[in-house]
Amino acid sequence: MCKEYYSEYPEGWFYEEVMKIEMEISSSPISVYREYMQKFPDGKYTSTVKSEYEELWNKEIAKYE
Repeated sequence: MCKEYYSEYPEGWFYEEVMKIEMEISSSPISVYREYMQKFPDGKYTSTVKSEYEELWNKEIAKYE
């Protein structure tokens, strides 16, 4: 349904909120994090998204170390 929203409302009022929901329900949110940071560099969730993005990468790096 998130993808449907993006398709139907590419400049939609709730685009940012829908992206946040997609991050929460996605099994692999890394691409959504990147897309969010590109689309909303100064968005209301930017600091949270950056933190979660870095945490996810740190966990993946730790697996290989």
